[in-house]
Amino acid sequence: MKRAAICGVMVLVLVFLAVEAGAVDLNAPGEKKVTVGSEIKRGCSAITEAIAPIDLLQQTMAFDRIITLNHQKNTDSPGFMLGASFAAWQFIAYRLESKIKESSSNRDTGIRAASLYFRDFRKLQKKLKISDDQLLEATGQIKPFTKDIERWEAKTKVK
Repeated sequence: MKRAAICGVMVLVLVFLAVEAGAVDLNAPGEKKVTVGSEIKRGCSAITEAIAPIDLLQQTMAFDRIITLNHQKNTDSPGFMLGASFAAWQFIAYRLESKIKESSSNRDTGIRAASLYFRDFRKLQKKLKISDDQLLEATGQIKPFTKDIERWEAKTKVK
């Protein structure tokens, strides 16, 4: 009997403490602050996570799958797409300039893909009014890429 009374008192104390501590309603909506910058970073990160030691054609297909998956999930915000397109362009452009051997068809596919990603990221950058410096900051890039952009603008005729 004493044991039941002690257990009852303990339950009441625990209930009281939970109420006093401001117990959270588990059905309450959670909050996550999403910003253009965080979306750019998420897009860049998604692409960066997909980089693997595979040929350029397979790598381009992996990047396309990430973008398609985000379209399907309706998580393809303009910021996400800007970060993803920028990261995909940057990786493919650097890969094309590297000494890694690729078949001519893979190189051609890489050039076409890089050109499309470049156009996409520049259009989104313009639409969102994001400067090159802001884009660098949001993606955590250190290397200045102004000369790379100028060369690709000339190749793709995008400004």
